[in-house]
Amino acid sequence: LDIIEIGGSETNSVVISIPEFVEGEFELLAVVDDDGTGNGTVNEIVEINNSYIENISLLSSEPIIELDDLLGCDQGFNSAAFDLSVQLDLIDMSFDTSTAKFYLSVEDAQQQINEIIQITNFTNTLEPQIIFIRVESLPCYQLFQFLLNVENCPPVVPQGFSPNEDGYNDWFNIQGLYDIFENHELLIYNRYGSLIFKGDNSLKWRGRSNKGLNDLGKLLPVGTYFYVLHLNDPDFESLAGWVYLNY
Repeated sequence: LDIIEIGGSETNSVVISIPEFVEGEFELLAVVDDDGTGNGTVNEIVEINNSYIENISLLSSEPIIELDDLLGCDQGFNSAAFDLSVQLDLIDMSFDTSTAKFYLSVEDAQQQINEIIQITNFTNTLEPQIIFIRVESLPCYQLFQFLLNVENCPPVVPQGFSPNEDGYNDWFNIQGLYDIFENHELLIYNRYGSLIFKGDNSLKWRGRSNKGLNDLGKLLPVGTYFYVLHLNDPDFESLAGWVYLNY
């Protein structure tokens, strides 16, 4: 220890963890030159100024406020892209949302660690996934929470494609279908009503036939074909329509 001259002083700090069972107000007693039994090891001219009492008032934490869930369209394997910032509009105007920060756990929010930086294009890692918002609110802060939920959205069927292997639009790419409606069945018919292709989540239509008696595995001629798409999802009906194949 450093020697403190007469009339001198030294400044230090001590971090104290308050047990969870301590609530409300209490007295904090700080003592120097004490071996823990009330006895000191330094002989002083004045021995009555080695302690100090501070009255402490613990602030009770406010309950976490729940916000409405945020829904996103499944982009595959129960993941979606979310704009978390839209949830700030749900927070009462009495809070300063300019201080808002987003976290994946209440512990992270309390300790202000592992903040979510990309909040306008966040991809969930769980489904559902809970997100916490910390907003500074004197004398402490307020926590909010909401759920990210992923839902299947209606697939978007293109009206044409060109399987000429130029790397662009080479297959019947139905947006929002593959790895989302994983049990779907795709049936393709020619203009005569003959089934010429049957596909599923692992087999996409690239303009070749895999059904029928003729030209199996070969590129089909230019023309209009008809599809029936069974999504096999209780919330969605089967889709049917046409698609134009060109080269």
